[in-house]
Amino acid sequence: MKEFQNFLLESLNSPYEWDFVIQQSDEWFAMFHDSNKMWFGVSFLLFVDMYAKSKIVKNWMVAFGNDPDSDGSYDKFDMQISNTGLGDSQRVLSTVMDIVMTFVKLVKPQNFSFTGHNQDGHAKLYTIMLKKYKLDFNRLGYKIEDPAPYFSGATKFLITRER
Repeated sequence: MKEFQNFLLESLNSPYEWDFVIQQSDEWFAMFHDSNKMWFGVSFLLFVDMYAKSKIVKNWMVAFGNDPDSDGSYDKFDMQISNTGLGDSQRVLSTVMDIVMTFVKLVKPQNFSFTGHNQDGHAKLYTIMLKKYKLDFNRLGYKIEDPAPYFSGATKFLITRER
């Protein structure tokens, strides 16, 4: 059991190489591939909610998905999370979190959010991942808000800058 825990921690701390391929004022996009050449993308899109309690709120929506064609062209990402089925999901998630943390350090968004579906277990997985990275977010001045129910059986996760 101890060997498995060590393997899990090591894989969570060993992200794949990745690169931001889009860096715009309202959109950032990073790409990477795993050891089996399956391509993945992490998208950050800025939305402005002008009706949030009579003030303008900018929220970066984060999405993660894989490229079903695995050709590395970001325009073909369906942004649907799916099982890699290849045994390296911890490393893929580690890479996604590395991308998110780098985005936060570079852009310093006021807040950002993402969703996870309850039925497929992603909401529970994201809750565990956020616990692991809570101190990292706190050091950067961010607070992880309590997860909230969202539409279609999903959970919304919101991270806000406190300072």
